[in-house]
Amino acid sequence: MFWIKNRRLILWILYALFFLHAYLWYALGYQRIGQFGFGEIFLTLKTGIFTAGTIFVLVVFIHALFFGGLFCGWFCHWGVTQDVFAWVLEKCGIKPVMRHLDSKYIQWTWFIILIAQVVLYWWFNGFPTSVEFNPSYTEVWAGNPKAIFMICMTCIISGFFLVFLFGERAFCRSICTFRLWFSWFDKIAPYKIRRTKDCSACSNECTKSCFMDIDVAKEIKTNGVIKNTACVKCFKCMGACPNAVLNTSFKMGENEKNEVIEKPAPQFDSLSSLIQAAMAVIILH
Repeated sequence: MFWIKNRRLILWILYALFFLHAYLWYALGYQRIGQFGFGEIFLTLKTGIFTAGTIFVLVVFIHALFFGGLFCGWFCHWGVTQDVFAWVLEKCGIKPVMRHLDSKYIQWTWFIILIAQVVLYWWFNGFPTSVEFNPSYTEVWAGNPKAIFMICMTCIISGFFLVFLFGERAFCRSICTFRLWFSWFDKIAPYKIRRTKDCSACSNECTKSCFMDIDVAKEIKTNGVIKNTACVKCFKCMGACPNAVLNTSFKMGENEKNEVIEKPAPQFDSLSSLIQAAMAVIILH
C-alpha cells in the first residue's frame, strides 16, 4: 500500500506545510488564514467568532465520525514530532521500552480545565450575542512558545524525554486530551483495521510495530478487528504483517466478534496517576 510505504515522507511533507504556514504569516505578512488548532473551538464557544481553526475542528470531527482516530496517526503535527524523536533514538541505537500507561487522569484534567475556562468566561462576560466569521482572528502559533529556547525545551521534554522513558507516542497515550476525544469517536466510526483471512504462524510483528501499545495480535485473532479506541490507523501493523492478513474496511467482517479483550495492568498505580494529573495543572499554570 502506498500510504504504508511512504508514511514517513507524507509526515515530513505535513511538517513542511506546517512551517510554511508560519513563515507566510510572520515573514511575508500573509495573514488571511490564522491558526489551525483544536483550542479554537473553545474560543468560538466563548466569543462567537468562527476562525479558520474552528472550521478545521468541525471538519476533523466530521471526518472522525467515519474514520475515528486516523487524524492522530497521519495529520497531527505533535504526533509527527514524537515519531521524529523515536526515529532519532532508533538511529542512535536506542529502543525505548513500551510501558503500558492506562491512566486517563491527565487527559481528563486538561479537558475539565478547558471546559472550566469557557464556563468562567460565560459567568463573567455572558454568552456571545453575535456570530462572526474571521479566519485570521487568531495569530499563528498563538499561545505556543516562540523563543528558540522554549521551543527546544518543549520538544525535548514532551518529545524526546517522554518517548525515551515511556515508549513511542507516550504523549498521545497519556497526556493529550484531544486523543481522548478521538477515542470517543472511534467507538462509533465504521472504518477499522480488519482481518481478511486466517492468521498464519508469525511472531506477532503487528503488535510489536504498534506505537499505541495495542495488542494487535490478540484483537485480530479474538475479534477479527481492532476495536481498541487507542488505534490511530497508522497502518504500521498492516505493513509489519508478514502474511498480509490485515486491511482497512468500513464493512463489518462475517466472522467479526465483540469479545472483551482484557488489558494488561498499568505500570503505574492510581496514586502516581493522581500526582501526574496535579503536575499537569501546575504545568498549565
